[in-house]
Amino acid sequence: MMRMLIEKPSLELQKKLPSHPLKSRFPDKELCQSLVKVELLEYVLDMGPVLKGYTETRTLEITNPGQIYVSFQVDVSVLQDTGFSVDLDQMEGLPPSHTVAFEVRFESAHQPQGDVDVLLPIEVTKGPTYYIRLRASVLALSLDLSKNRLHFSDILVGQCQIETIRLYNWFRVPCKWSIKPVLKNNHLKYMTSAVQQKQQALEDEPCTFEVTPSKGTLDPGKWQNLQIQFTPKEERSYKNELKLNICGSSNHLKLHLSGQGLEPRLEFSPPALKMGSMLVDSDGLEATVVVKNPCNFPIEFYSLDFDEQYLEEEKILRMALGSEHQKIFFMPPRAVGETLPPEVLEDYEAQRRLKAQQAELKAMAEAKARAEAETEAKAMGKAAPGQKNNEGLMVSVLTVVTAGTPAHTP
Repeated sequence: MMRMLIEKPSLELQKKLPSHPLKSRFPDKELCQSLVKVELLEYVLDMGPVLKGYTETRTLEITNPGQIYVSFQVDVSVLQDTGFSVDLDQMEGLPPSHTVAFEVRFESAHQPQGDVDVLLPIEVTKGPTYYIRLRASVLALSLDLSKNRLHFSDILVGQCQIETIRLYNWFRVPCKWSIKPVLKNNHLKYMTSAVQQKQQALEDEPCTFEVTPSKGTLDPGKWQNLQIQFTPKEERSYKNELKLNICGSSNHLKLHLSGQGLEPRLEFSPPALKMGSMLVDSDGLEATVVVKNPCNFPIEFYSLDFDEQYLEEEKILRMALGSEHQKIFFMPPRAVGETLPPEVLEDYEAQRRLKAQQAELKAMAEAKARAEAETEAKAMGKAAPGQKNNEGLMVSVLTVVTAGTPAHTP
């Protein structure tokens, strides 16, 4: 294409040569200017997407396909403040069929996010001007979420629901990230003082949405699962917004979370029961209380003082908790009327057997220690009479020694 673009004005110049008597072996300057002004196609060097703070380098080659030496100059002044730079500004006498290589660098650290486009002219001495269009797109480091909005189903207080989303890193560099709740305080100024206090109290309580893990480093081309747990504390609607911060980037991803908490409620009729007066040793009085479930889900209730099954389950759960410092214990939700999960019961039986074995070993060790103590006591009892004679002898000696001094008799 370049040859075709130069061929046409060259043929036109050739036709003009006979009408101009040659003063030398080369055409005059005016005729040559027609070739110099030929508009050639642009070469394009596209660096593609470049992360902010990183540098991309490409190597270009310039070849002299002609039969004479060629000199050219690169106008590097147009590259100022563009992020582009070249390590070649001029070339004197490039031999025919020879090639010169030079590097083009793009530094994105001080460039705004977006596209960078600059036209680099290369002026051939006594020849046309070639243009290289340099392009790059500055991108801030970012990650992708499989979902940016998550709505949980209605969850009973005391239960939780866990959903999983995926975090992707499509870039060629590691990405350090962390997730934190978004604090919103501007909306409080439009509320009354009482409503502000109530709303502020709700926002100050621990977040009902927990993300695991909440921070990390994601390698290039990798993904990681994030588990979001919704644990309502009371019956109300929950909405929250989590912000995913990316180290070294102004881009922030937002994850919108919502859910509804439900709390079991019972209604007693009558709410208070007065049994009235009765005689001592009488048959007693009976009264009926109606319990109503106003919720749209079944509720199981029991007496904390008289339900032996509940007391036994409490004992099992306390043993399953293990450490007294552990405050949260997760197990599969059970339907109304069902017992504890088999895994919990099996663990309880295993721990109970282990404690029984430990108690048995301790009892055996204590019995052995008592037997050894008794044996040692019997052995010391046989040696006791000899010890008494020695003591008596010592007393007699002392008596003899002190007999002559009554003042020391006491």
